[in-house]
Amino acid sequence: MTGLVYTIVLLLFADWSETQVVRSPVTSDYVDDEGSGCYERGVFFVSPKVNISTDAMMGIATPRHCQMKCWAWEECEAFTFSYDQGCFLLTDKLTDALCQQYEACIVFSYDYSTLLCTLHATEEKKTTGLTPNQLCGPRSCALWPEPPKVRGLVAESLKSAPMEDYIDGLLAKMHYLKKISQMVISTDPVGEGPSSIEKYNVNVLWPLKVEDAQIVQQTTKNHYQHSMRRKEGRRLGIPSITAVHAVHGLNAIPKATIFPHNIGLGCANDPDLMRRIAPRGGLRVDFGPRHRGATEYRWGRTYESFSENGTVTADLVQAYIDGLQEGAGTGTGVAAMCKHFLGDGGTLGGVVDGDTEIGEDELIRVHFRPFIGCLKAKVMSTMPSFNEINGIEMHQHYHYLTEILKGHFGFDGVVMSDWNAHTDIPSCTLDSCPQGINAGIDMFLLSTVGGDHYSKFIENTLQAVRNGTVPQSRINDAARRVLRLKARLRMIGPRVNALDRIGHVNMTIIGSPEHTAMAREAVQKSAVLLKNNGGVLPLKPRAGMRVLVMGKARWTYLACGGWTMGWQGQVIDEVFDNVGNSASLLEALKEHSNSNNYTVVDDEETLTPRSMETWTMGKVSCTIETSPDPAGIRTQRT
Repeated sequence: MTGLVYTIVLLLFADWSETQVVRSPVTSDYVDDEGSGCYERGVFFVSPKVNISTDAMMGIATPRHCQMKCWAWEECEAFTFSYDQGCFLLTDKLTDALCQQYEACIVFSYDYSTLLCTLHATEEKKTTGLTPNQLCGPRSCALWPEPPKVRGLVAESLKSAPMEDYIDGLLAKMHYLKKISQMVISTDPVGEGPSSIEKYNVNVLWPLKVEDAQIVQQTTKNHYQHSMRRKEGRRLGIPSITAVHAVHGLNAIPKATIFPHNIGLGCANDPDLMRRIAPRGGLRVDFGPRHRGATEYRWGRTYESFSENGTVTADLVQAYIDGLQEGAGTGTGVAAMCKHFLGDGGTLGGVVDGDTEIGEDELIRVHFRPFIGCLKAKVMSTMPSFNEINGIEMHQHYHYLTEILKGHFGFDGVVMSDWNAHTDIPSCTLDSCPQGINAGIDMFLLSTVGGDHYSKFIENTLQAVRNGTVPQSRINDAARRVLRLKARLRMIGPRVNALDRIGHVNMTIIGSPEHTAMAREAVQKSAVLLKNNGGVLPLKPRAGMRVLVMGKARWTYLACGGWTMGWQGQVIDEVFDNVGNSASLLEALKEHSNSNNYTVVDDEETLTPRSMETWTMGKVSCTIETSPDPAGIRTQRT
């Protein structure tokens, strides 16, 4: 057996009416895997007795969703110490419940410096996880697969000695303020104007608003040029990144082609189609593909998932990334981002941004499996998810972000936070988050629509470096990863003229016939026929035939779904009137019927019934209308 073997004796204490009860000791083998930080078996941690509120009880810290955890485990007593800082579950109940669920007592706490982790509620810093930020918990390297072999983009073109030497030279010339500035991306400079990035040189995310392509093109060009300006010889001419949400096409630009969502493309299951679709959206960095697997059907973002099958998803995202990042070495590619990492498709009850209660083996087998495709395609960036894993925010999960992703799998790209997601970490604010930095976040996405929060974040992080809360090595590593991303996009590097690499919108391809044909192919391949009683489909037009179209899906806005001309999509069709070649299912059928001698009837149009019968089943009232051409059954909730 490799390493040293220890036996830890843990005592569980509880205080009932000032009478201390000492339970039997619990032992666990601890295996030091050559300093890797991973252990072959779970290490069981409990806290000592603490004074919480007015009662003397032992508590275990957990960030949020106390009530949900109690409901899931069916056995625990929860009470809130401070909801903003976290809540506490009575240890006597919590450990029993976890033992029943996982067949092993696994308890998290916040002190990483000793083998026997402790939590003292009277010490606020430890209660909130402020210092140290690394979390105790089950460690297991043996379960994780070996790093996959890279195919698609050639690994040598993505990481070369000349490139790394160039980055070393840049870092040596950069003040920590400038390094930290590389670690910020914000929507705010778009509204403030390009001059706002001249001091800090932050990166830019195109906000969730619709603008004409000419405006997007000019704005991104201005930001790029302003970030390159040298003042008094002190600037290094490092351009800023402009990123965009191109979820299913460049959906924030009118007349751009919209493709099916991932749930449809997963039905198509065509890697070649994915490879061809991918380059049709993006500026410098595209916030996609979404690689998560949906295992909870109540989850509100299921439509962003290709499949519950991790192998299918891995193949599709690999093809998409290959297509998107192709040409990166010549400055024509777009950096892909696999999101979200990790487990957000399996939260308890399907709650968005909730808690994923899961064993590590299932986490790897179900939720990590799709990410293998990201690693094979050498994805340039990834984004942690808003959810928690067993009570720990992914944005502060040192084990998964640093030890597993960066350490075990050797991921050398950028880990970018989600939209202000660092504020969910206990003790973090919009303007400051040492815990997230130390956990492994390389770039923070800040969006406030006004204010100077990104500048405050930079200044506060600089102070955290000065007082030792954030190690200089962590800042250097994060800045190196961001610079490496820019070098891979040929924005900087040896023998690169950055001014020749201004990212822009290619006006000639927006809404092109080629893209329209590709979207049509994607729709055709993604369609799934659930029922076709009597062989009604495909339609066989005949004189006098009438087709009744019912339901909201007959309109364009619902067919396109979320991330269409806005984050949550649209609620009316009028918004599509002036955006180009769009047609709803109802409109398309009516156009087809005009030349094929049949009539399309909208369920909102007036029908002339001959007789009507209504009956009630529970809370649903159903009406059968009999007309010259039976309209079928209408259903109306009462």
